[in-house]
Amino acid sequence: MLLCGWCLALAACAGSAILPEQENNYLATTVYQHTGWKHADGAPGFINAIAQTADGWLWLGSASGLFRFDGIKFEQITTLGGHPLKSNVISSLYAEGNTLWIGYQYGRASVFDGKSVRHFSELDGLPPGAIFGFARGPDGKMYAGGNGGIGRLDGQHWVHFWPNGGYGGMQANKMFFDQHGALWVNAYGDIQVNVPGGTRFDTVYRSPDASMAISPMGDIWIAGRSIGLLRSDPLRRQFEPVLPAGSNSGPLAVDFQRNGQMLLNRIGSIELVDNPNSMHSLARITVQNGLSGEHVLSNLLEDREGNIWVGTTGGLDRMYLSTLTQVILPPGTTQTGLTAGEDGRVWVTSDHDTSLMELDPQGHFSYSGLSGITASVRAADGVVWFGSETGVWRKRGAEMQFWALPKDLTGKPIMAMAPAASGTGVWVSITRLGLFLLQDGEWRRRAGRLDIPDLSPTSMLLDSQHRLWLGFSESRITMVDGDKVVNYESRDGLSLGNVLSLYERDGVLWAGGETGVARLSGRTFVPLRDADGHNFAGVSGIVQRANGELWLYGVDGLNRIDATIMQQVLRAGLTEVPAERFDYRNGLVGVPAQLRPVSSLIEATDGRIWYATDDSVGWLDPAHIRRNSIMPPVLITRLKADDVVYRDDNVSLPRNTRNLQISFTALGLTLPQRMHFKYQLTGVDNTWQDVGNRREAFYTNLAPGNYRFTVIAANEDDVWNIVGASIDFYIPPTFVQSRWFIALLVFGLMLLAGLLYLWRVRYLTARMRERIHERVQERERIARALHDTLLQGVQGLILSVNTATRYMRTDFQRGEAMIEDSLNHAEQLLSQGRDQVRDLRSGSELKHELSHALKEAATHLTRQYGIDIFVTCNTERRPLREGAAAEIFAIVREAMVNAARHAGAQFIEVQLEYSRRFLICEVRDGGRGIADLELLQDQREGHWGIPGMRERAQKLGGVLFIETRVGAGTQVTVAIPGHKIYLAPGWVLRLWRMLFKRRGPAASDALPPAD
Repeated sequence: MLLCGWCLALAACAGSAILPEQENNYLATTVYQHTGWKHADGAPGFINAIAQTADGWLWLGSASGLFRFDGIKFEQITTLGGHPLKSNVISSLYAEGNTLWIGYQYGRASVFDGKSVRHFSELDGLPPGAIFGFARGPDGKMYAGGNGGIGRLDGQHWVHFWPNGGYGGMQANKMFFDQHGALWVNAYGDIQVNVPGGTRFDTVYRSPDASMAISPMGDIWIAGRSIGLLRSDPLRRQFEPVLPAGSNSGPLAVDFQRNGQMLLNRIGSIELVDNPNSMHSLARITVQNGLSGEHVLSNLLEDREGNIWVGTTGGLDRMYLSTLTQVILPPGTTQTGLTAGEDGRVWVTSDHDTSLMELDPQGHFSYSGLSGITASVRAADGVVWFGSETGVWRKRGAEMQFWALPKDLTGKPIMAMAPAASGTGVWVSITRLGLFLLQDGEWRRRAGRLDIPDLSPTSMLLDSQHRLWLGFSESRITMVDGDKVVNYESRDGLSLGNVLSLYERDGVLWAGGETGVARLSGRTFVPLRDADGHNFAGVSGIVQRANGELWLYGVDGLNRIDATIMQQVLRAGLTEVPAERFDYRNGLVGVPAQLRPVSSLIEATDGRIWYATDDSVGWLDPAHIRRNSIMPPVLITRLKADDVVYRDDNVSLPRNTRNLQISFTALGLTLPQRMHFKYQLTGVDNTWQDVGNRREAFYTNLAPGNYRFTVIAANEDDVWNIVGASIDFYIPPTFVQSRWFIALLVFGLMLLAGLLYLWRVRYLTARMRERIHERVQERERIARALHDTLLQGVQGLILSVNTATRYMRTDFQRGEAMIEDSLNHAEQLLSQGRDQVRDLRSGSELKHELSHALKEAATHLTRQYGIDIFVTCNTERRPLREGAAAEIFAIVREAMVNAARHAGAQFIEVQLEYSRRFLICEVRDGGRGIADLELLQDQREGHWGIPGMRERAQKLGGVLFIETRVGAGTQVTVAIPGHKIYLAPGWVLRLWRMLFKRRGPAASDALPPAD
């Protein structure tokens, strides 16, 4: 969109003879802004018709199709109610509520009520050829006019109405009903009217280029280049000339606003006239200053906010009332400054040859005769001081007095001025020369004081306590209070760059600079920023009104901070504040001074706020700011899901929808760029999402379910439409997201949990049975060990002692020898008992790794039996399950003990091997071997050593082999599968323990098999 910040009246002053001349002591003011959209901005060309429906849409009928416009985006409409348009060449539009009537250049018409559409053709009685307009008659019926004449819609069928004799006799290029119900028809210059209720038409004016219009007062106006501008005189029943004919500037057409203002259409320009009686021009737009095309094609449309729209051959144009009133100064005026005068007037200064003028809000001015004024200041008693490169003037009432600068001070512009505390002098800052006081006709540098910085202040202020404040570059401020001087720098919170403005009200000092604005609180300056935390940049003007509201004028515009917010600033120390901004969209043309003259913002004695730009001045009345009170309609324009567009109010989206984009708009056409949006998606957004001016919402990976998206909006003056617009949509679940799947999943998990519970119970029951069986076996083993060793040994010892006792009576020496043998046997029996106790006390775990434990056992047996035992392990050791090492140790130790006791060997070899699939342990001796086959086959009654070894090996899931030859020794081999005794990898072990953790000594039995 092309935004034209041109002052419309500037062009009017240059090219319109009806604008007031400056020789009449009047400067033109403008309150209208213009915006033009051309093809590069998305606007269609050759716009023949404009209409606005009640929902706020602006409809454009053009040679390239039907468009609708929300102030931001042009959208072409190719279908209505799901049906395509009858043609893309639109010749006329007419809106009633939300119903839109469409006339086509090549015949036919359509009517669309927002939901359904109906098309009309010649078969329905519609006038043939192009349809140029529609009108609702006093009888409540619709009339359509075009190339073939005028028809009236009776029920569902059109009937002929004009011209007499049937369709095709004359062409109606424009028609309307007046306040008396008479129908006026323009048949290409033949102006006709009928008697209300009748069918006869009379010609009241005829000219080939005549166009007609009706004013809000009911007057009929006719315009044409060859006839000028004519107004009907109902008393004399004729048309009276208002503007002469015969010039190229004569109007081609005329139209009216609701307030009676007139729009004149000429080739290459349009002009807005305030009052047809005075013909005072308000604005004039030409192709040179922004009009989108040479020829205006459409009728004037005044939208519901008061904006004026016209369509041209090149695009679309809008005029709207701005908030600010701009005063057009004489050409060549630059670096303007302002000082308040009397009775609401202001003094306008310029450092060029333009004379100092006194100006009122209506543009009336008078020259003072002074020129080259670069600074001015108004004292509290109403005295006004002016400064130039040659000296200063004091205006007191009607008296004007001049003091010349010393010769060594002339030639440099005065930057800033401030009244002296005495009330009879003035402080003057001269560029690059320093600060001077004019007192009693005498100029003194810094008033003869050395404690004041010898610099040229960029701004100065005498506050209500008669303290002098001096602003310098590089964030420095000095306060002079009598003999006291206080300097403020960056360490005191100043971060303003060049200090451009100083302002004080009610004891509160404000300072504005190129990088922000700050308030003095105690000994520290506290910055003030906008609601987004941004500085107010380039503030060269500050005004605080009596009601407390603060105005800041900087390079980004004029900012207003509400009085209630200012109370929080002063009382609670609020530093970030919401501000209402007035910029080029509100009629502000130019930027404020950033060096001199300052201040660029003043409050006049009548309460108006005046501002100065680089080449003009303007004002607004803060007590009567023009507001847009029209609540903006909010619409959701489309919903896009995974590249598919939906436009219904209730949408069912495809399953597994991932990306969702919702487009919306608010139809406020005055300042659509300042529209403010908030939206919320129920079930997703807990609070309203504040998105500023963004008109789209994006969501991804929404869960299945029903949703409602709601958007609300406010216009540029914060008028909210809290009802907003909503759209409901539904995302169905996929199978894995459906309730059936969830129910099946829950049922499956419950079933699995039940099965796991049953398996766990069965597992624990089996393990309990195994444990009981193990305990029974252990008892049997203990019983066998006691029977083989202790019981039999004690029994033999008893018999041996009894026999020795008998021999002691008859053969003492033999009896003594038997007693000695019995003692030796008792020692052996005691040693065997200790071995059994050691086996029982060792428990189910070893204190050391298996090979280490075997080596310790071998060392003990070597000391006990005096035989060499060698234990070797040539493979990498692997961790074993709980209890497995103890069982293998018991098997191998039993084999070593048996070999030590019974083999009569010189040595014993023990070989331990950790292979991937088996743990193998071999015990070899070079003794006498085993000749008793019953012993090897576990069939010898009363001997439980070898059967016990086999039972232990089988319990571990392994086997025991015994290979022996008489006289050649014996080899005992135990082989246990690795997956039975090796520990599983760490992560498997942790997972298994997490799932099947249980307490007690049998916990290790639940471990999973090894890899």
